[in-house]
Amino acid sequence: MWGRSPTPSGGRRRSGPQPGSRLPACSRSSCSRRYGRWRASTQPLPFEDTAELDRAVEHWDEHGFGHWAILDRGSGRLIGTLEIHYAGEGIGGIASDEVEIGWTVAEDRRGEGIATEAARSAIDHAFATLDVPHLVAYIRPENEVSQRVARRLGMRHDADGTTRSGDRMLIFRLPRPTTIDGRP
Repeated sequence: MWGRSPTPSGGRRRSGPQPGSRLPACSRSSCSRRYGRWRASTQPLPFEDTAELDRAVEHWDEHGFGHWAILDRGSGRLIGTLEIHYAGEGIGGIASDEVEIGWTVAEDRRGEGIATEAARSAIDHAFATLDVPHLVAYIRPENEVSQRVARRLGMRHDADGTTRSGDRMLIFRLPRPTTIDGRP
């Protein structure tokens, strides 16, 4: 959403880094953290209103990857976000230099495979462009839907940890695909 790389495209939706360093507004939720992620909505908030969003832009500037928009192919409506970034400090069970993947989809579009499709595109892009041994996701134990998405993506629950706020979470990892001879 906030990047400058080419946009990987899926079948029904466009997902991936969108051109331009900043969009004029970002659709964010009314700050609901029900699933530990921002939920997409139609209410725009300026980038300057959200420190987390500023950090996302800084991540793109520094590392060349970060948050992606998930747009409805027909209408162009923001229907979700996908984040891929260094985890950073403060997450129990995840090293700060591990690359995290996370997703959220607008409530009225859940159950359509949107998160899975967008995440597959992001995973392909990440393993093609980043030299990382695996990707990591942390998911709250009560968020069974995201756990199913992670498993569909081939991720495995391999540890428990804590969020920055100290809440319990499940840690899922996806190893880099290898060839028959064992090399990436």
